[in-house]
Amino acid sequence: KFRKRKSLPMHVQFFEGIECVKTIAEDALKTSTELCCVVTPNIVHCLDERYLRYWIRKRDRLKIKQRTIWSEFYHIAGIRHRYNLIRLLPPEKKFDTTIAIYNDKVAVFDTEPEPSAFVTQNLALADCMRMFFEEFWKNGNRVAKPKDDTC
Repeated sequence: KFRKRKSLPMHVQFFEGIECVKTIAEDALKTSTELCCVVTPNIVHCLDERYLRYWIRKRDRLKIKQRTIWSEFYHIAGIRHRYNLIRLLPPEKKFDTTIAIYNDKVAVFDTEPEPSAFVTQNLALADCMRMFFEEFWKNGNRVAKPKDDTC
């Protein structure tokens, strides 16, 4: 039997272009919760390494905890990931979109043919996506951190 509950409003925003993708990345740094991401190398190639270095340093300075599941691991030389735990998807679970879950938001990024994304703001959806993330996390392969804590 289904319980009737008060519905929560859902807000959806669409973004196109690399600068808009960066706007979402900056919004994720305002999180009051852990940042949960499923990441593909496509997003790394879309955003340049200079921006990624800036973003990771800012995330670390803000002490935002992050768990990242990579479809394929991408090494950014010299970057310390103090607040990021990393796992890899099993090889049979590859996909080409990046997903970020934070606060009451879910952001989905695609890079082909051009960078674009949409963000939904709805606590029920964000909580549901966190449950999916937890299942992927449990089944992901651990990535050993190098002794110097760089990834």
